[in-house]
Amino acid sequence: MDVAIFNDAAREALPVAGTRTLTPDMLAGAMAAGAACSEQGMKALAAFVARVARETDSPPLPVCDLAGVVAAEAAGQLGRFVAGQLATQVERQAQRIADLSRSLTAVRRNHEQTQAAFSRLEQFVFANRLATRTEVLALLPGTGLLPIALTADAPLLQRLPVASTGLTDIAICIETLNLRGQGELQAVLTTLEDGAVHGEWAVPTARLAPGMLRLSLRIALAVEALTPILTLRWQGAGGMELATALLHPDPRFQASVGGSPDPRVLAMRCWTYLPGSEAPVPHDGVLPVDRGAIPVRCAVLDGIALSGMVNLTPEADGVRYLEDHKALQVHPMASGVSKAMIAGVVPAGTCHIDARIETLRQEASDIEYAIMIAPDAGDADLSAILLESGTLPRSPWVHLKPGQRGEVHLPLAEPLAGPHHLVMMTRLATQPGDASWGWATFSQIRFTRG
Repeated sequence: MDVAIFNDAAREALPVAGTRTLTPDMLAGAMAAGAACSEQGMKALAAFVARVARETDSPPLPVCDLAGVVAAEAAGQLGRFVAGQLATQVERQAQRIADLSRSLTAVRRNHEQTQAAFSRLEQFVFANRLATRTEVLALLPGTGLLPIALTADAPLLQRLPVASTGLTDIAICIETLNLRGQGELQAVLTTLEDGAVHGEWAVPTARLAPGMLRLSLRIALAVEALTPILTLRWQGAGGMELATALLHPDPRFQASVGGSPDPRVLAMRCWTYLPGSEAPVPHDGVLPVDRGAIPVRCAVLDGIALSGMVNLTPEADGVRYLEDHKALQVHPMASGVSKAMIAGVVPAGTCHIDARIETLRQEASDIEYAIMIAPDAGDADLSAILLESGTLPRSPWVHLKPGQRGEVHLPLAEPLAGPHHLVMMTRLATQPGDASWGWATFSQIRFTRG
């Protein structure tokens, strides 16, 4: 126990053999109780205790009055006073520990409830397709710019010109392939500031083709805004050429090939989602290597794929992608069936396809909707699609009134062995009829794997 003798008139502590010297301010913060052996000392101590209580806005400290107590009894009385104060302090500390424990339990319970509520909300949004990955960068291949060769001898590093907050996808553009035998494209996403690895991909030769290769994460990166770096390596003979978008004067944003800076910047697209949340997986997304992960059952068709549709009925000039609605419009004709095809988007393993359908204008006539799939078998297959061959899997026709929303479903007897084309079809319920205002749309198309 520290002991100090205080002279209130001098406002300083007087040193005593075997004690530490404390200033009045130090006493105010460290004093647990006080004792006085005389009436004068008791008055000084009472004044000091009152001043401490007033300045710190706290209850007055306990005081032991030993004035008039004979020396033989003073030590015992002071010892009992100190023991009582220590017991009181222990009880208070135990009570504070118990209160803190209860508070921590309540905080933990509230945190678990918040996490559970967020998980249910995330699942609800995910299941009902109420949110999609948002494209935040589109550096398309530049005209007249040479591609960058990627070989086994020269790995490529590219800083992404976006922050890592909520990042979910990076798509690179393969311009040409020069593959000799089996190989593998390896990609690693890291952040510059902490060196953390956020995703590793291994894309075999069979999955490589000219065009955009979309590397997707299941869960969007966290809120913290860091600098993402994409590292690409080719394992195998031959290699590939990656399209570039522009020349950049800042070395930080230039590509690095084999450790040497290159003024070119890769053509790329990037998407984001709610940070730290699981995002709907795009139909063409390549997921990171994670052998312990639960296989993804559902994939969605995004706006880029919808905008790449092919109008199979040129006389139906109202077939177009509606950016504002994130939907594909397949305008019916006065008679016959209007068709739009998206080539090769139905992934292998699909056992069920569904889509949201809606006629956007109240002025329209009643419209019927259906979807159909066909294997990629060249011109013969295209002819079967144009004829709406009964041999191709097709959903029932769904009848919608103007302004009505609905869904069209196509369950399959067996999972698909390979990629298929997706065909969306509309027709007037009464033919011939008035096709005016026939803004028939397909959106939120989902593929469920078996």
